[in-house]
Amino acid sequence: MTTTHDLDLPALARWGNERVPTALFWVVSGSHVYGFPSADSDIDLRGCFLAPLRAIVGLRPPTDTVEPRGGLVGREVEAVSHEVGKYLRLMCMNEAISYIPCTPSRSTGNDRKTPCNCAQ
Repeated sequence: MTTTHDLDLPALARWGNERVPTALFWVVSGSHVYGFPSADSDIDLRGCFLAPLRAIVGLRPPTDTVEPRGGLVGREVEAVSHEVGKYLRLMCMNEAISYIPCTPSRSTGNDRKTPCNCAQ
């Protein structure tokens, strides 16, 4: 059973997208997915972003992981987002199961950047 009912998912999406403007999607992870959040639990987000083309074809490789942190409505938010190339490499190694985006039927809305909880 998931316990994301107490989370403001559109606000989390805005929080993540302000910090990672090229995010492709966000998913909720951590204690909220596993069903044991406490009153003082932080909110964990995982995501994927697209690096600028100039960085991808340039001489220096783009940053492949960003970890924005901050707060939202008095709760700590920790996020990890991988550049799509790294994300796909992790998927090939079976390392990114917590990053699989939700299908529209499981999504909280039509916006693909809205975090959702895929564990059901």
